[in-house]
Amino acid sequence: MQLFPCAIPLFTQTFIQAECKLPLTNLVAAVKKAQMFVDSEVLRLCSPLVPLDTGTLENSGKLGTTVGSGVVSYIVPYARYQYGTAESRSKDSKRGGKWFERMKADNMENVLDGAQKRMTGKPASYYKK
Repeated sequence: MQLFPCAIPLFTQTFIQAECKLPLTNLVAAVKKAQMFVDSEVLRLCSPLVPLDTGTLENSGKLGTTVGSGVVSYIVPYARYQYGTAESRSKDSKRGGKWFERMKADNMENVLDGAQKRMTGKPASYYKK
């Protein structure tokens, strides 16, 4: 039985690194579980930040994403424009462009802790002692 240290890429250039000694089959299952958690958390936490008019842009993230794939896609034609240029509106100042970047700034530690916990049973903060 081979044991491998864990390191999975999350949030483009962020990696979870931990001392989890798992058999390869268990490691693959743990990484899949962590990736499913990350994808669903990204969708959930971005939802209140996405520009909202009819809700189509927000729903396109759910429709365009296969949870567990590691890719969250907003599939309406105007999503790229909204992401790069949308400004917050007076009725809801939290919603606007760059929603993923703003979500990362506010929630990255919590998402990484949750993913780490799904891989090793211990949150990332456990390893920072």
